Amino acid sequence: MMVKWWRVNSTIEQLLAANLTPSETASNFAACGMHSALEIQTVTTEKKKKKKKKKKKKKKKKKKKKKKKKKEKEKRKEKKKRK
Repeated sequence: MMVKWWRVNSTIEQLLAANLTPSETASNFAACGMHSALEIQTVTTEKKKKKKKKKKKKKKKKKKKKKKKKKEKEKRKEKKKRK
């Protein structure tokens, strides 16, 4: 059973990478004899949304780091001017 689930997950990733239409994905999964097409479409859309959310969080973290670095540089410059 575990091998079969791994195959399902790998084929979902391949279909996501191929950017197929929903009807094409349904026919591909039907040919493989896997889950119903509707279930698979919902799984693929959920996976895409999760990936996008993660990317947005990373961008926010990078912006925060850049702001911190700028503030630190300004503080260093002020200290040098005082001396």
